[in-house]
Amino acid sequence: MDHTYLAKTDGSDEAAGRGAGKDVSPREKVRKPQRTPYMNMVYAPTERRLDTAVFRALFASSARQARQFCVHGWVKVNGKKVYSIMWPRCGRC
Repeated sequence: MDHTYLAKTDGSDEAAGRGAGKDVSPREKVRKPQRTPYMNMVYAPTERRLDTAVFRALFASSARQARQFCVHGWVKVNGKKVYSIMWPRCGRC
C-alpha cells in the first residue's frame, strides 16, 4: 500500500465492512435452517407414543405400567378404547 495514501487518510474506508458498522442488507443474508439437536431426534419417536403420554401425565407409576394400561385397553382417547401404544397424538384424533 502506498505510504502517501496512508498519510492522507485515516484508513476508515479500507476498514468498512470488517466490523466497522457496515450492515449487510437482509437480501444478502442467507439463513440456514435450524438443525434439531441429535439427542432430541433420538427421543422423538418415544415421545410420540401413547404409553409415554400416559406415564408423563402420571396416570401410571412406571413406563411399563403405562404400556400395560394401553395394551389391555384401559386407556380411552376421545371416548374410544385404544389397544395400541402407537396411537397418533394429534389434535384431530
